[in-house]
Amino acid sequence: MMVRTYDGSSWSDYKVISLNSVERFSNESYSVNGNGSLSAVAWSGKYNGQGDIFLSYSKNSSLPQSIALNAQVLSTTAPFSVKFTVDAQSPVTGYKYLFGNGDTQSSSLNTVTYSYKEAGTYTVSVVATNSNGTTSTATTSITVGQPLHPKISVKQGSTEIADGGSFSVESAKTGSYSDTTFTINNIGNANLTIGNVSETSGDFEIIETPLPVVAPGNQTSFTVRFQPGTAGDKTAVIQFANNDDFGKNPFNFTVKATAFNPPSAPEIEVRHGSTVIPNQGTYPMQNILAVGSSQDMPFTFYNTGNATLTIGTISESSSDFSILQQPTDIAAGQSVNLVVQYKPLTAGSKSLTLQFKTNDADENPFSFTITGKAVANQPPAVSITSCPSGTLTTSSYTSMERF
Repeated sequence: MMVRTYDGSSWSDYKVISLNSVERFSNESYSVNGNGSLSAVAWSGKYNGQGDIFLSYSKNSSLPQSIALNAQVLSTTAPFSVKFTVDAQSPVTGYKYLFGNGDTQSSSLNTVTYSYKEAGTYTVSVVATNSNGTTSTATTSITVGQPLHPKISVKQGSTEIADGGSFSVESAKTGSYSDTTFTINNIGNANLTIGNVSETSGDFEIIETPLPVVAPGNQTSFTVRFQPGTAGDKTAVIQFANNDDFGKNPFNFTVKATAFNPPSAPEIEVRHGSTVIPNQGTYPMQNILAVGSSQDMPFTFYNTGNATLTIGTISESSSDFSILQQPTDIAAGQSVNLVVQYKPLTAGSKSLTLQFKTNDADENPFSFTITGKAVANQPPAVSITSCPSGTLTTSSYTSMERF
């Protein structure tokens, strides 16, 4: 019997040998050299030998094969996409990829793409399984760059304000206010966007708003005004949207403050029209009066405190001035008038200092000075335009200077 032998050392993993009808199957046997085996015989055509004979041959993959793992970074910003490719010398039925951060992936493909959320250096492995269950492993190292993330930090002075935390602002008396400024810092490496800042209480108000975009390493600020209408402990939630990547959107915190009623006390304010005259101040009269003429000047006394203001008797010390109307005690939030008449007796500069007692704690006594000027009274002008008869002549005259 003839033995027909084939050299399989140069074949790839699989080979089909076709024998035509001349090569009679009944008188021959078949074998293959190399690391492989003849695994099947198939007939095609008629049994009388007119058809072809097919021999199926597979290489032996029982030994571990050599594989290589290659990595290609596809993106430089988070998430970082990396393409992994395996080079194998013989058939592989499956791959298991270990990405170095605890994640794994099984695949029948020799190429996969994986995205890393965080920057860093990772040791990546792949385990390739051959058709008979034999495995081979390849390892490589991959480094992905720093991801770009905005990160928010809120402070009042040097005090860090926690998201969801609280901060006590300066107390204020009713009818007054206190302002507190908070700083928003971008400690990340991408632009931080800031939405509108809101508050949840009418006792608090946002009076200065932050910039809408804060570059990395920069800051902006906003100011909260506490202006209570009633006494007591007050709170409000401050909140604003942002694009922080670390769970602080929206950012919110509670502000706390105490409102108190101011102690009962009067407070004096003196005005002429809209002009405020301070204690020990001076009011200059605008008009220059002729001797013998007069002008009445009203001065308004206001009590801007929250207790009755008492006013002592006011006396004048100049014959050119006289008091026509004395002020009286003033209830909180009310006002009364003092009326002074200026009637110069002679020409020249004039002044009057008024001083009186009050129960204002820091303005007792209260005094202010009135100043003015006076000119001599002018005689009536005489004008002669015609004479009924004769000739009009001037023998002498006196020139009167106007002051």
